[in-house]
Amino acid sequence: FFSLRGTMSGQDSQASQSGDQMEQLDNIVIIDGLPAVPKEKYDKLYALIKKISNAFGCATQTFELCQDDAGATTGFAFVEYKDKAEAERAITKMHGQSLDKKHVFAVCLFSDWLKFKDIPEEYSEPKEEEYQPEENLMCWLLDESAREQYIVRHNEETEVWWNDPMVLGKQTTVEKRKGWTDIIARWSPLGTYMATFHQQGVQIWGGPEFKVLGRFTHTNVQLIDFSPKEKFLVTWYNNLTVWDVKTKSRLRIFPGGPTAEHGWPVFKWSHDEAYLAKITEDNIHIFDSSTMKLVQPDPKKATTLFIPRVRAFDWSPSENIISYWVPEDGDKPARVVLTRLLKNKHGKIEF
Repeated sequence: FFSLRGTMSGQDSQASQSGDQMEQLDNIVIIDGLPAVPKEKYDKLYALIKKISNAFGCATQTFELCQDDAGATTGFAFVEYKDKAEAERAITKMHGQSLDKKHVFAVCLFSDWLKFKDIPEEYSEPKEEEYQPEENLMCWLLDESAREQYIVRHNEETEVWWNDPMVLGKQTTVEKRKGWTDIIARWSPLGTYMATFHQQGVQIWGGPEFKVLGRFTHTNVQLIDFSPKEKFLVTWYNNLTVWDVKTKSRLRIFPGGPTAEHGWPVFKWSHDEAYLAKITEDNIHIFDSSTMKLVQPDPKKATTLFIPRVRAFDWSPSENIISYWVPEDGDKPARVVLTRLLKNKHGKIEF
C-alpha cells in the first residue's frame, strides 16, 4: 500500500476501523455468573435480571439473556446502555453483587472482553524493557534548607515558590506556567501531589519537574478531598466520586454533596483509610474502603449507626473509634459518645 504523509495506509485504516468498532461496543456490558435455567423458566429469569440491571440507576437500551439451542440460558447476558459512562457506572455498582449464595455477578465491558478473549494458550517471554526510574515524588523534602513550597495564583499564571523566611524579598520560583489550572490548585495532605482543576476534571502533578501523574474525569468539578495517606481522592460536582489515586480508577459514585449544616469534606476517613463515613439526619453511614460497600451491622437496616438527633462526629487519629455528639433536648443533657469498630471471627463489624 502507498501512503502520503499525513494519511493512513491500508493497514492503518483497518486498525482505525477496528478501533472505531471497539468504541461502538463500549456501551455494552456482559453480566456473567447468572443461573443456567431451562426454557420454561426463561421468562422469569429474564424479568428478574432486567429489573436488577435497571435498579442500579442506568436505564438500558436493550437486554439479551443468552440461550443455547434448546432454549436454556447459558449463564450470561448482554445489556446495552446509553453510553460508556452509563455502562461503567453499572459495572461499578453490579460487579461482585450476589444474586444468591451460588451466583455472584461478574460484569465487564464487552469491548474489554473482546480485547482479552484471544490471549494465546502458550506463554511467551516478554521483551525486557529498559529500566526507567520513577519520579521522586518527595524530592522537595531533600531541600538542603528544609524549605516548604507554596502556590501563588494570579491572572492566568500559577506559580510554585520556595518559602524562605531567612531571605526576605528574594523568594525563589520552583515552577510557573500559564493556564496550568482553570480555577485553583491544591496540595495533597502529605505534599506528594499538586491537584489542578479543569472543566473536564482534576489532574495531579508531582516530581521535580511537576509532570502530570493522573487525570480524573469529573465535568465542572468544584471540590476535592484526599484521604489522609493520599490513597483515595474524592471529587464533587452534582455527585461525589471516590477514586483510587494510583490506578486512577473510579471506585464508587455517591449521590449528594456538601450541605449548609455539614459542609466539606462530606466524608471523613479513619486513620488507616480502611473506612470512610458521612453523616445524614439521624444516621452515620460507614463504608469499607476496600469494597466501597456500606457497613451494616444489621442487614435489615440501610445504615451503620442510627442515632436520633446526631449532629457531628469524628474519627480517632490513631484507632478505629468514632466519637459523635448529640445536643441537649429539653431535660436530656447533651452527650458525646465513643464507639469502637470491631470485626468478629466471621469478619462482620460490631460496635
